Amino acid sequence: MIMLFLMDVGIGAGSGLVLSVPALLWLEKERQKKGEKKPWHTAGVCLFAFLLAGIVTVTGIPALYRLRFDANVNLIPMAELFSNFSQYLKNMILFVPFGFSVPLLWKRERMVEKTVSIGFLFSLFIELMQLFSMRATDIDDLLMNTWGTWVGYLLFRGVLRIVPGICERFGAGENPGLDGFFCEGDKPSGKEAAVRTESPVCRLEMELCFGIVLLLMLTLQPLIAEALWEILYR
Repeated sequence: MIMLFLMDVGIGAGSGLVLSVPALLWLEKERQKKGEKKPWHTAGVCLFAFLLAGIVTVTGIPALYRLRFDANVNLIPMAELFSNFSQYLKNMILFVPFGFSVPLLWKRERMVEKTVSIGFLFSLFIELMQLFSMRATDIDDLLMNTWGTWVGYLLFRGVLRIVPGICERFGAGENPGLDGFFCEGDKPSGKEAAVRTESPVCRLEMELCFGIVLLLMLTLQPLIAEALWEILYR
């Protein structure tokens, strides 16, 4: 059972990543045109795309051509916390890498409010899409996913204290430093502070990454995953 689950996630996330790579490489090419060559950042974005595809696979978001309204909604928070604690824990752990990756890769999202808000909105999107699947739309999932994003952010801040150079290697974009939080190498000074601005590609990179991965996961990826499963079971 566990092996089948891992195979399902691997096929789903892997095929989603493969489909996304051309667009992600295009983003890197556009970045290089602006003199913003960041190979480690690009590798991190590819891993983030793999993570997004994996979350979509695990949560069972249906393909667009399979949407069918079948609402099964729970709006009572923590009703099964003690009887089904392991599921709550899994929902939290699922979003910990998400909460770690967002502030690591995009400097302008390094305030905790921004990172947690992004996690909340992504989880909300998942729960709304589950209204059109056989899965339940559960407020507990939304709460635990958001909590997991926050835990991931705290983990990022902890790792940052141990490896301060990790931000400069993987991060891209301009850090507004609104909370006084600058990583090593982030904070510009003098003339650099006056002229340093984000390129349009960098400014929209996170949104483009989300859009590309989700669009592919809701359209082409399910067809490819089905074909791969048919090949495996022949």
